[in-house]
Amino acid sequence: MVEIINIIALVALVLGTLITLSGYKVVNSPIVEGEKIKVFPLTRFLTFSVMTSVIFLGPFSMLKYLWWILVLAFLCLTRFRFKVNGIIITYCAFILWAVISAIFVAPYKGPAINMVIKYTLPLAYLYLAYNAINDSEDLVFFLKRSTLATFVYLFLVGGATEKLARPVYDFFSLDTGLILNYGPFADFISSIFVMPLALYVITGKWRWLIIAGLCALSTLLANVRTGLGGIFLSTVFILLGTFKHKSMPWIAGVVVTSVMILFSVPELRQKMFVDQDLTISEYEIENTNFTTINSNNREYMWNRNLQKFYVPSPVIGSGLGIAVESMKRDNAQKPIEERGLELLHSDYVQFLCDLGIIGLALFIIFGVTTIIQIIRISWHRNNPFVLRLCGGMALGCTAAIFFSMSFDNIITYCQQSYVFPFIFIGILMRVKELVVAGKWDSEDE
Repeated sequence: MVEIINIIALVALVLGTLITLSGYKVVNSPIVEGEKIKVFPLTRFLTFSVMTSVIFLGPFSMLKYLWWILVLAFLCLTRFRFKVNGIIITYCAFILWAVISAIFVAPYKGPAINMVIKYTLPLAYLYLAYNAINDSEDLVFFLKRSTLATFVYLFLVGGATEKLARPVYDFFSLDTGLILNYGPFADFISSIFVMPLALYVITGKWRWLIIAGLCALSTLLANVRTGLGGIFLSTVFILLGTFKHKSMPWIAGVVVTSVMILFSVPELRQKMFVDQDLTISEYEIENTNFTTINSNNREYMWNRNLQKFYVPSPVIGSGLGIAVESMKRDNAQKPIEERGLELLHSDYVQFLCDLGIIGLALFIIFGVTTIIQIIRISWHRNNPFVLRLCGGMALGCTAAIFFSMSFDNIITYCQQSYVFPFIFIGILMRVKELVVAGKWDSEDE
């Protein structure tokens, strides 16, 4: 039964891809009521990709992954226009180092090649977004459809469903593997959280703010700390990127609300702190470390792998993919009841183990370049509001994912979340290009 359900979903995804790329579709305008617009294939495919990104397909997940790679490769070769900037150059330098490690250092070539693909795939999504957005109608169509799809998923695998309708959650996530479970889904929510916030800014309609609240509530009920941290940073940085200093009162409100939730929700406080009776009046931020924060033994796992793979070769690492693959192989040799985690729960630790100081340094250079470039575009005094908003979305999503990468393996096991900063960067690049060329009508801002 599980196989049949996932095969049907896989066939639907393949057919959906072919349909979206087959031609334009006439739909109701997402901005002006009563008007019709044409949505062209790349815009439809970008939206379809995001709307279906949390569909996992259980035993057939690799087939979905392979299909998407083939489609994106075809689009890169036949339909994409390319533009290069500092963000892309620095990320390509990181990928080049990963390729060198895979060829000359990595002892396990299969996992190394898999990691190269996972590092490269986000660039394809960047260029998909760059080529898909051509006006405000495209942008709002993409944001609305993607947000509404997330709203539906909340009722299938969200935190409230996990707590209140467990059979529904089990069917879609644990039993069939059709949709991601609550952990990766929480990271997905933090990566798209800027969408309903942006739609509220664009439309002024409370429905989008309510959906954002439900997304945050889902992660809170699931008690996923990295997801909550990502949502916090996503909110702060979209406000900062869009409204600059005028956002400070709103940011202060977000900070105060977040602190109150942290100390007032017992389950979250107990999971967060070693001292489960800690109160807000007793907490001292300067004493925040692994002796006060409950890390679920992450630091032990990090230190163990760093000693094994980083310390012997700190400059270049022990080879792309070696850390996670070694954990898998070690587990496979143990009885089932003695097996532990096969995740490092930190992409940055994995960078050090696999790619050494050079790999981590190249990724940091990419991250710093990305943030600087986004701020330069969104905060330029002569740029229209649409660029500030797109910059805010890119900045908020990037901050959320870079944070989550500290405590989860986003690249390895939450690839659908890792591509979102690149999607928003691609949108920002395209909107800037259209604004500079005078092709983004001021009425559409």
